[in-house]
Amino acid sequence: MNAIPNYVKIKGDFYEELTDPKKVGWFRAWLHNARYQNLRETVKKYYKKGYTILDLACGSCNWNSDKLPVIGLDINKNLLNNGLKYGRISKKVVGDIYKIPLKSNFADIVIMSEILEHVIDVDKVLMETRRILKNGGKLITTVPYDSFPSPHLPLFLAHCLLKGYVFGDTYYKTFCGHINRFSMSKMRSILSKHFKILEQYPEHMLHIFTIAEKT
Repeated sequence: MNAIPNYVKIKGDFYEELTDPKKVGWFRAWLHNARYQNLRETVKKYYKKGYTILDLACGSCNWNSDKLPVIGLDINKNLLNNGLKYGRISKKVVGDIYKIPLKSNFADIVIMSEILEHVIDVDKVLMETRRILKNGGKLITTVPYDSFPSPHLPLFLAHCLLKGYVFGDTYYKTFCGHINRFSMSKMRSILSKHFKILEQYPEHMLHIFTIAEKT
């Protein structure tokens, strides 16, 4: 599904640790918590009672602290079960985003947060995402802001080099499975092939939020 090494073996509390400043430092914890907060508020902006929300490659859906009714899809059962445990996922689906095991026109809102930087065939994933999204449905995406003037890329590379080559962590030697880099314009160009862009903004100049609609 993606380029994250040994992703299916990641333990269930992996993303809990990423938001704990005692374990990852204050900056990394703030970085993840800030994105979760912005994602949560964005979903709530477009959500209406009765809507079907689907989070693709959701991990344990840590953004959903308000416990909205979210269906979580992922290939990692440990992460899905962790999301269920804390009520952040109302239903789990074990599956691949290249071939989503759900019917067409299924969801009112689809979330893809910090996913597209990992996938090998972005267009294929977006075509499949369009298939399961209802007409008029919203796609909410976030990706790292990996181009000038954002400081994300040099900070990320420095962190990976330190953790990977000084401390010997294999996960960081592979740059956490990041194989794609995005700018604001590149995200608009990629998404506009399949969707209508509604809004876009750089969250703290570190992540790109783009909201699109199936028309």
